[in-house]
Amino acid sequence: MDTEVSRLLNFAYFYLRFRPRTEDEMKKYLDKKAKKFSYTEQSVNKAIMKLVDQKLIDDKEFMTWFMEIRSSSKKKSVALLKNELRVRGVPNEVISFYFDENMVDEYEAAIKALRSQWRKFQNENEKKRFQRSANYLQRKGFNYGVIKRAIADLEGKE
Repeated sequence: MDTEVSRLLNFAYFYLRFRPRTEDEMKKYLDKKAKKFSYTEQSVNKAIMKLVDQKLIDDKEFMTWFMEIRSSSKKKSVALLKNELRVRGVPNEVISFYFDENMVDEYEAAIKALRSQWRKFQNENEKKRFQRSANYLQRKGFNYGVIKRAIADLEGKE
């Protein structure tokens, strides 16, 4: 049993070398390894508990890391970010707590996202430019009110 746990921990350490993981991601990964090597569910749970005790997997820390990376690189709406976090296995309570503590200005994020694409749309007529800009921001998860306001501001600065 202890050898199973230590082997699973070695798999987990390797998996953590690339980026931080949520508890759910690690559980799925170790379950897959346990199935492959015929390890028990109890061994997987012990390995997860050791990783939590060692503070190697922490959903709150993962979320902080994830938001730093995403906010600097990909300009997305809060709804899309929340969905990405849910897919990665972060509990809804942790997500809600984070966004209650750290206000994200959707309007500013929409302006930043659109500003990077604005040159592509400038040669279009006004209707086509609005449509292409709105479609771009919609794919990023922004709601229509924010989209309309962001486009109007950039049109005014033109």
